[in-house]
Amino acid sequence: MTEDELKIIAANLSALTDEASSVMERRFAHLYGLARALGGGELSDAKRGEYTRLVDEVETPGRSSGQEGDFSRLLLRADRISLCSFIYENLGGRHGPPSPEELLGIEAPPDEDVPNRVCYLHNFFTDKAFSIFADALEGLTVSYAPDFTGVCEEVYYGRAKYCILPTENSADGMLSGFRALVGKYELNYVLTCDVLAQDGESFTRFALLHRGIMQPPTVLGERVFEFTASFDPGGATLPDVLDAASSFGLVLRHINMLPASFSGRSGMFDLAFTYGDMEKLAKFLVFLSLELPQFEALGLYTHLSSGE
Repeated sequence: MTEDELKIIAANLSALTDEASSVMERRFAHLYGLARALGGGELSDAKRGEYTRLVDEVETPGRSSGQEGDFSRLLLRADRISLCSFIYENLGGRHGPPSPEELLGIEAPPDEDVPNRVCYLHNFFTDKAFSIFADALEGLTVSYAPDFTGVCEEVYYGRAKYCILPTENSADGMLSGFRALVGKYELNYVLTCDVLAQDGESFTRFALLHRGIMQPPTVLGERVFEFTASFDPGGATLPDVLDAASSFGLVLRHINMLPASFSGRSGMFDLAFTYGDMEKLAKFLVFLSLELPQFEALGLYTHLSSGE
């Protein structure tokens, strides 16, 4: 290839780059226009329906209609991620867009009359987990139950504010039996910590759980957002969610597929992401609310190191 040919190719690529940049700017302008058209206020079923109508399947130009496979979504994944970001910026009133807590419906604690008590199955490892949690939340008292079902029932029936369950370990990963208890008794994560075994390497992860999502405690640690989701044909996909999370600065912590026995349906996942920026987390929550409205938040919580 001659030097003149290289110069021609370089000039063509440069021109295409400039053209693509112009197209992208115009695309963002149209997406922002869509966000403004959806209006401000709060996320609602009506807004979700309008969003779905805007981005739902449209007939692909140049193809005959009415045949399977002739349809594609109007907006690409990157478009929808950007659109949700713009929608977030237009939500709320004069005080600005909503916080993650507002988007998740976290309100003042409804359990002020519930004893500030932690119930758990008494053993060496859970005692260590309680000690870590008690350093983060002051004024906790303790009660014990004879089995893990009893531990959960103490919280479910309002006799204790929190309970402690093991959720995973380094040998088996997610402990599905305990995860089933979390779902059955409508529990949500408040804090988690790892308790090391005597070998200093293997560990068990314990969770402090509460019935209902709480405001994250103001303690140092890894901030985590965890939720359950299923993916229906024609809607948002798992790669959509992972791409959106990455775009908003969240880092994948784990994905666990849940057994069909959890809800009577297959294809359900637990997903957990770490986050640092609350506004970016809020934008991700808007994306989930519009693209995956069947998601269920498990907790906005902090993972503590064993030294805290």
